Amino acid sequence: MLPSLIRHRRSSIAAALFLSLPAGLAAQKGTGPTGIAVTGTATSATVTWQPVAGALSYSVKRWKQDDLRCCNNAVSTLGKPTWIDYGVSEAGFPQAGTYVFEVGVVLDNNTTGATQFLWTRPDPVAASIIAPPPPPTLAVNTLATVSLAAPAGVVVRNDPSALVFNWQPVYGATGYQIDTGPTITGPWTPLVPAPIATTQFAYTPAPATLMYYRVSAAHSLAVSTASTIVPFVYQLPLNPLGVSATQSGADVTVSWNPAPGASVYTITASNGGTQVSRKVLATSTSVTFVGLIPESTTPNDNLTLKVVAHFPPNSAPGVDLSHVGTGNLTINPPSACWPVAGELPPTAGQTLPPPIAYAGGMSLTWPLSGQVNAYRIDRALAGSGQWATLMCLRAGTALTSGGRSTQSSTTFRDESIALQPSTAYQYRVTALGPADATGKHLTYESIVSATTAPRQTLVVGALVGSTTNGHFVRLSWPQPRAGTMNVLVTSSLGQRLDAYTTIGGYSGSSTGAWLEAPRGTHTFAVTPLYHGGIPAATTTVSVIVP
Repeated sequence: MLPSLIRHRRSSIAAALFLSLPAGLAAQKGTGPTGIAVTGTATSATVTWQPVAGALSYSVKRWKQDDLRCCNNAVSTLGKPTWIDYGVSEAGFPQAGTYVFEVGVVLDNNTTGATQFLWTRPDPVAASIIAPPPPPTLAVNTLATVSLAAPAGVVVRNDPSALVFNWQPVYGATGYQIDTGPTITGPWTPLVPAPIATTQFAYTPAPATLMYYRVSAAHSLAVSTASTIVPFVYQLPLNPLGVSATQSGADVTVSWNPAPGASVYTITASNGGTQVSRKVLATSTSVTFVGLIPESTTPNDNLTLKVVAHFPPNSAPGVDLSHVGTGNLTINPPSACWPVAGELPPTAGQTLPPPIAYAGGMSLTWPLSGQVNAYRIDRALAGSGQWATLMCLRAGTALTSGGRSTQSSTTFRDESIALQPSTAYQYRVTALGPADATGKHLTYESIVSATTAPRQTLVVGALVGSTTNGHFVRLSWPQPRAGTMNVLVTSSLGQRLDAYTTIGGYSGSSTGAWLEAPRGTHTFAVTPLYHGGIPAATTTVSVIVP
């Protein structure tokens, strides 16, 4: 009875000492074995430990931590540092919970030691039906980073009512991200909340502001660390440059240069409080208002013309280039140059001096005649015989086809967009005199010829500088020798500037433009615009901003 009580008391004390220990932590008792490990299942456990120098034998005991009556085992004497425990009566470990394994050692110096180790029976996890997670929502601004190459060949353009991005595909990418920022270092803001599936994207930002765009490749829940950064200025598309008109009887024909990308044009002609409009497809570059000029028209009145281009996808209207006004046409009652009773066959009129060619136009001057009521002016390619009426001029007035006043009442300036540079033209001036007894009017015909001037090419210089706000490029060119000229400057960054030039009579004076330019290579196109926006030859300059 006494030995049994002693064993039970010793076990109770040992159990009490380790009830508070966390599972898996070893407690040293004397100089017992170290490195104890227990692995197993609910049916068996394997106990191993480090060999002890001088050990004569080992022993293993096992009991349940929270119930000493359960699962106790007699001491097993062993000659090696391992033991496989099959539980009570080889029935495994019938109760879930934590078990205490005590590994003892008997040394050759007649001393003993023991180490205890706590092991929790591994219980299988009950199977349960778990709904699959929803597919991830790819928030572009919170993506992880992976190794994807930066998109190459990034090109940005105004086309025509949006900013359009194109780039080359990246191997391994499933989408792309475009961020925008006010500087080359950001802060960056995604243009759209999810990756772009294609290699092209259209976006309409605030116009006329230099912004930086960062294009990156994305894959699954990640976005590339590398990106391509390009600066660009979005510009609203321009209305047609170069608007001119002609009168033939009661009809007015309006012509214009095409606006790239336009789908429809709206043409408006107004005279005082009267206004008429026509809409034509972008395949047309002229329209005729039939019967527009009534007989009651005030002599030498002014007709204002406006051509507006509309761009897809929503027919947004274009904008006018600064300093380039609308077209104008001086009009007269149809009977002034096209009398109702008709005309007598023309006779030779007075000899006129040859027209004077200037940049973007032709100037005709002839002396006054007291018997002339009006002049009708026609133009044809030299030798073609294909005459087209340009205008009806009342005698004794200052008139031009472009609406620009002159000091001579017998001067006519042809500034039509139909004029081609370095081309020979003929002008026919028909003077309409008084009517004879039959009511038909006397006519006198004069024909002169001249060749138009070549398109002026500007010699453009470039100077790179910097301020506390960044880098700039200063473009400069000589002032034209004749005429009033605008200069349209566009850059590879999308910048657009209209430099207005007025001739002051100072030989050798120059003009120019200042443009913001970040580091890199930039290309500038400089185009003179004559008389209402008719473009001349373009000069291209490439500049490197270090």
